[in-house]
Amino acid sequence: MRRLIHTTFVIAMLAFVTGCASVRAAADNSIFSAHFIGTEELADDEKASAVFDILNLPEGKRVRETLARQLVARTRNFTPGISGVSSNAMHAFYEDFLRVETAVQIKSLKPAAWSVALKSGAKRAKSWEGEWNKAAKSSGGKLTLVRRGAWLGIGVGTQPVFPGKLDGVMHLRATPAILRDFVGPVFPNPPAIDLTYTIRKGRVRTEGTMSFAQAQKLNLEPFRWPENSLRDPLVGLNIVRGIKPWISQFKLLRDWRVREAPNQAILWTQSDVPFHTLVSVPFPKVKPWLVKQKDRAVEWLQPNLAKHGLGSILLTSNNHHYGWSGVPIIAPFIGAAPEPTGDWLMAGTMISILPRGKNGSPPPAGLLDQFRKSDDLIYYEWEITQNRLRTARFIGQIAQMIGGRLVSGGPTQKWLNALGNKLGNSVTEVLKKDNKTWNVTRSSNIGFNSFELAFLGYWLENSDFPKLKRPKATGPPVPFARPPAKK
Repeated sequence: MRRLIHTTFVIAMLAFVTGCASVRAAADNSIFSAHFIGTEELADDEKASAVFDILNLPEGKRVRETLARQLVARTRNFTPGISGVSSNAMHAFYEDFLRVETAVQIKSLKPAAWSVALKSGAKRAKSWEGEWNKAAKSSGGKLTLVRRGAWLGIGVGTQPVFPGKLDGVMHLRATPAILRDFVGPVFPNPPAIDLTYTIRKGRVRTEGTMSFAQAQKLNLEPFRWPENSLRDPLVGLNIVRGIKPWISQFKLLRDWRVREAPNQAILWTQSDVPFHTLVSVPFPKVKPWLVKQKDRAVEWLQPNLAKHGLGSILLTSNNHHYGWSGVPIIAPFIGAAPEPTGDWLMAGTMISILPRGKNGSPPPAGLLDQFRKSDDLIYYEWEITQNRLRTARFIGQIAQMIGGRLVSGGPTQKWLNALGNKLGNSVTEVLKKDNKTWNVTRSSNIGFNSFELAFLGYWLENSDFPKLKRPKATGPPVPFARPPAKK
């Protein structure tokens, strides 16, 4: 569920951060649509000056230039009838696409059916009209061009769609048909999402809904957390409940003989040690379960890790904690949380600094009150984004190194480095409106949290961009499949 919530924001990421956007359709039978005001308008809005400063960093401009080149290549591969437009002209077109009011509508991926409309001014639109008319005439009717005043509309497999008045700086809409390509393996029945972005007091306010076709049977039991383990100083906290129906579908739980899926989870990042991140779930009789997994870990996981050069598993003397040695810089682990109740499973990045003794530095009561205040709250997240981004990027890099697909040093990574202390904090809430609808809100400096920004860096520099599929690994994946049956 946490991945689904992040995907809701990630789909909008490219549109907002780079100025590239997509569209709200008039008679909306699209699978994806949005409408973006353009970075030029943001520059003229005093309330949006902080947002514009982030987007307009010199490193951000290089990201947009790189993205425009990628889009030229991808457009030629994806779009029939586009051969009549030169690469230079198409590159310039995408540069406009990133700065002016833009509307895009996708009706179908296969066959391709989409439209884009740019409000670049009457003079600019007229100059584009001549260039794109060549492609339209040679496309056999697959590409349509329409100029309407200051707007230029291009349609592939469909007529161009021109947007109405925009409320806020961006509106985004995505249907289950396109979301399945993003989250299908882990969330086979995703909702439709509808988000509106506005600027309030210099910050980005995100508001919207997640609408499901089927009623979601959530048990919103009171929030719990491992009180002895959750400690300050915190730079980020995520907590979610009602996840049991979703978690129960994963075969991995059955493979590892988890009798009852957890209904809650909490993840937090501390600033006392670099990259110190922990996640915990309620887990009755966790220590006996861990002891029973010893043979499975030693006889199956250990040799597989060694075979692929991915380190080894280390067990504590009581078999209550399993550490993974050989991972650069960090020491991942899974084990029993140091809770008096003995019913919490914990995993984290640093086995050497497990919480010990009595909790002498609990989180501020005001933070805990934020997710205890509502009976309808499903998900709550607070973070100091500029501090947590370093951890989020590092965890992403470790995951790529293990999979043999490290991305580093590109324009997006340099832009993330340049953000410095400009990101402030962010707060996200997801509340149940009814059995089929959840309300989503976020307040932030740029619209996205640390993990979403880290993902953006890897996504934009992915050789398969704009697909969300991972690049083909150059090394073996971590062997977490079911162990072979004994003969």
